[in-house]
Amino acid sequence: MNPKTPRALVQFAAILAVVGVVIMDPLAGLSFLVFAGILTAIALAFGSKRVRLAALILLIIIISLAIWKFPDARLHLQRYRERAHKQSTIVPQERSEQQEERGRIITPNGL
Repeated sequence: MNPKTPRALVQFAAILAVVGVVIMDPLAGLSFLVFAGILTAIALAFGSKRVRLAALILLIIIISLAIWKFPDARLHLQRYRERAHKQSTIVPQERSEQQEERGRIITPNGL
């Protein structure tokens, strides 16, 4: 597999597309699919006739997989932003009180 040939780009893009589908994190999977699509588009521009045909078919598959993964990735990112916003809005005094409560063992008589 010569890394300078468009055929190698198509092969590497196919591997990345499989990894993008298999990976559990929706954002990472979508990122792999986008990168695979970019590699396939480059191979589509510079390849021979057979490589262009394979790249076009793979690009259609990658786009459909990315569309399939996008809603999950957007929901995952939205949940992450909400969690990060909640953590950043806690005043440091409140945060230290919460940490103390987590580390303290509560007994029936309060000691």
